[in-house]
Order: sequence, then C-alpha cells, then structure tokens
Amino acid sequence: MMANLPPLPDSRTSKSGLWVWFVVSLTAIIVPALGLWLTNSKTVPGPDPNPASVGTAPVSVPAQSAPAQPPRCEHHLRITSPENGQHIKGREGVTIKGTACELAGQSGWLFDSDPEDGGYYLVDGAPIASNGSWARSDSPLGDSSDVSKGYTIVLVLANQACVQKLAGVKPNADGDIVLTALPADCLIGDQVDVVVTW
Repeated sequence: MMANLPPLPDSRTSKSGLWVWFVVSLTAIIVPALGLWLTNSKTVPGPDPNPASVGTAPVSVPAQSAPAQPPRCEHHLRITSPENGQHIKGREGVTIKGTACELAGQSGWLFDSDPEDGGYYLVDGAPIASNGSWARSDSPLGDSSDVSKGYTIVLVLANQACVQKLAGVKPNADGDIVLTALPADCLIGDQVDVVVTW
C-alpha cells in the first residue's frame, strides 16, 4: 500500500515549513504500516497455552495405594530349626530356633518328649516371653543308650494358668522337671520330630 504523501515544498519554503512537511510525510508512512502490522499480528497463532495437549498422550497419575500392612500372626510360636526327621548327636544336643509373635502375656516353654516313657522333659533355659526370633540350647538330648531313637521337641504356648501349674512341678531325683502329661491350660504351639543317637 502506497502512502499519500503531501506535495514536496518548493525552494522558497522556510526550514520550519520543511520540518513540518517531513513530520507529516513520516506520519503518513508509519501510521498505515503500524495498522497493517497490528492487524496481521492478531491472526498469527501464538504458542499453545497447553503444550502438553499437542501430540502427547494423556499422562495418568497412579493412585496411591494403602500402606503395606505387617504380616498377620498366624502362629504365636514356631520352631524353625531343627527340621523334622533331623539326626542329632544326643551328647552334643541341638540349638532350637524359632519365632514368636503376638504373645500378649503368654510364653513359650520347650520340652523333650520321650516316646518310651511318655514324659515331657523341660528344656533348661528361660521361657520365650518376647516377640521375634529366639534360640535355646537343648543339651544333652536323650541318654547314652539311645541309638537312632525318636524324640519330639514340643513347644508349649502357656497362659498364666499353665505357667502356675508348670511352676508347681518339683524336680525328680535327677534334677529334671518331668510331666507325665501336659496340663489342660498348656497348648502345643509347635513340635518337631528328631532322631537321636548318643
């Protein structure tokens, strides 16, 4: 687009007149050009205000899962070692290991059960009274006449009534605390069969 410029002044025009002609001419050029530029700038697309929406798949935020719950206590007392059928040298004995959970005032007591006389021989050592892993020494196990003889290691879950009955048992002549049967309040929490050779 050509701007309509005012006529060029002649040589008789003063300097101030020449100056006025220059300003008017310049205005006649700039104003239309500026209008054209503003008009075009309105039609040029600007940057996308939501660039993530162009050419990309929607991003899914995974839902937060509930915090992991501790494993449920299915068995208050467990023997983890020795294993069923394990051979043991009776003179050396064995270290009994296991776990306890949610005892809630109860305790665990270990016995060696002799299948020949039916007795339950209390294993020396403190009762198991706290949750978590535990270990107790069972030594010696059996007697010198044992050759591939089966014994059962019995872990009793004792409530207060059971503890009172166990505490009332007097040692025999050999110093052993032996029960001919477990009291009614004493529950078997776990047991393991072993084979003993002296």
